[in-house]
Amino acid sequence: MHNLKSLLFCVLLSLSALNLTAIHAQLLPSIDVPTNFTLDREVASRLRPALLRESEEPTGSSAIGIRVLQHLVEQALPKSPSVAWELRIAKRAGELNAFSSPDGTIYVDRSLAQLLGSQPGLWAAALSHEVAHILHRDWARRYLYERSMRNDNLLVVGELGTPGAWVDPATSARLSSTFSRQMEISADTEGLMLMARAGYHPDFMLSLLSLLRAHAVETKRSTFDARHPEWSLREEVLRTIYASAGHEYERLWPEMSDSPGGSPPIVVSTGEPVTRKQDVNGAEVLIPLRCSNLSGAVEVVLQLRDKDTPQLVPEIGAPSEWRQFTGCTSDVTQITFRVAANTLLAHGRSSAGIYVIDDRGELIAASDVFKLKK
Repeated sequence: MHNLKSLLFCVLLSLSALNLTAIHAQLLPSIDVPTNFTLDREVASRLRPALLRESEEPTGSSAIGIRVLQHLVEQALPKSPSVAWELRIAKRAGELNAFSSPDGTIYVDRSLAQLLGSQPGLWAAALSHEVAHILHRDWARRYLYERSMRNDNLLVVGELGTPGAWVDPATSARLSSTFSRQMEISADTEGLMLMARAGYHPDFMLSLLSLLRAHAVETKRSTFDARHPEWSLREEVLRTIYASAGHEYERLWPEMSDSPGGSPPIVVSTGEPVTRKQDVNGAEVLIPLRCSNLSGAVEVVLQLRDKDTPQLVPEIGAPSEWRQFTGCTSDVTQITFRVAANTLLAHGRSSAGIYVIDDRGELIAASDVFKLKK
């Protein structure tokens, strides 16, 4: 199924920085799909039988996704009569991933469906991103953009943006990746506005990103994907339009409890930790924490881990895990862990990870691993 996903192009949320030069970003063209262009839907039609065999209709808690997709499509603009909207679940558990076909079918990996559970707001966050891809025919736009860079007497965009200039393979790959990342950012932002209009609080999008990031940290999976922006960039961009999405949601759904998504979820994010030496007996690890919609407390866990494996570092006369509860009573709550000197000496430059657990014992946030130095 992985090859089919790559061919259809539309991966949901796993993630590399926009680190190309500013001139490349500025020169990326706006690709419009001609009305008579049908290759994307022809490919979707050819691949559909294989995709159907490897997927199934949503059942159990996943069935709520059908209703959520309907709500999103009702609010979607522009309308597309040629799209037949459908939700399918992969039969085999894979990565926390979803992708969309140009024909309007959205495929959700079983692992992601299990993470979304029966929470309509999380389903809206995942599906709205894919709906945006389909409405803007992003598969076709990417294909046309990559074709435009080939030196085959078609429109060719050169290093300086001059029509007809030759583009070397390395530059072509970089520009294609940048174009794809820009489409992902656009799908994020348009998806956020779409779910707000449909009655799903914008915080569900931030919550989903946090959950996906936490899973990547917990399982030590690499999140590098040249076609997707990093977690931090996605969150940063989403927050720039968060207020607009929030105003639209509040205007249309003044009573949150009456909205299709219900009350917003807990959203927790951790800032960059700082290790501050206290004295010969040890040091302090300071962790800034931001929380939204929290009633009660969350548990923050600091763990030392071996640099090459996800297992905890074996204890050598010193603890390797610290826990602390907090109610996040301020805009930025600072969590302080006291780390003894013998721990630093025992573990040297071992990696450390930060995890946040809710009152149900579920992991809701995690930070990228950092080095805890002696």
